[in-house]
Formats: sequence, C-alpha cells, structure tokens
Amino acid sequence: MAKTLRTKARYVKGKLELLKPSELEEGAEVTLTVIRLRQRETTQDPTEATTGAWKDLLDCARFEKEVYASRLIQTRPEVKV
Repeated sequence: MAKTLRTKARYVKGKLELLKPSELEEGAEVTLTVIRLRQRETTQDPTEATTGAWKDLLDCARFEKEVYASRLIQTRPEVKV
C-alpha cells in the first residue's frame, strides 16, 4: 500500500534536501512530484531598485520645452459670438 508524505525540500548542489526529518526507511525509493514555490519577494524599496533606470532615456530640458510649446497650439476652432 502506497503512503503519501508531503514535505518541503530545498535544491542544493544537485540534490533535494528535506527541510524536516521524514519517517522513510534508509534506502527507500520514492516517486516525487515537484511543485515550485514562488520566490521570496525582495524587501528592497521599489524606488531604490529602479533608481537610474530612466537615465539618459529622456532629454528633460527638451521634453519640458515641447510640453510648453504644445500648450500654445490651439486645436479648437475660434468661437464666434
């Protein structure tokens, strides 16, 4: 009769290491189903993690000039009263 054992393990240097002792006899052969757990999220501040990512991708002075210039363009027809 097959016995089901559910436990966690860590993959280290090509081998699975159980995180808790098991009731298996020494030398017992088993069939494994591996379910990958999500990686732990970093505790690093997202703002710090992306600092400098946009560097040199945007000419800020040129962008500012274009924004102000586009505000001067009238796109609506003049209203006649």
